Amino acid sequence: MRAFQADACLSSLRKEEDSDLALVLALQHGEDRTLNELMDRHREGLFRFVLRHVRNETDALELTMETFVRAYFNVGKFRPRAKFVTWLYQIALNLCRDHLRSRAYQYWAVSSNGTKTYAKRSAALHQRR
Repeated sequence: MRAFQADACLSSLRKEEDSDLALVLALQHGEDRTLNELMDRHREGLFRFVLRHVRNETDALELTMETFVRAYFNVGKFRPRAKFVTWLYQIALNLCRDHLRSRAYQYWAVSSNGTKTYAKRSAALHQRR
């Protein structure tokens, strides 16, 4: 019985700590306008987080917007065991990892002695080691 009470108390504290929870619950119930407020709250910090990972402003902006798109379409899967912002940043981190992983196999220009050649990026990375 005490374990149940402790879990209920902890759950209650988490709900109080998460200032986004009311907006997320509204979004889960179809109030799409709440997404704008969530985006306003987290856009800048999320962009900086993504930029630190991908180191390209254009890619960071695109991945930040994709994070919000994914959050919108998957908001029904969100469970308030953790804060919304934690869930949002995990989506962003997964997108960053996917992005960087996909770029590892793209072709890129390698300049040696003034000439440009093209090599598979993954092969070039292995050669530098």
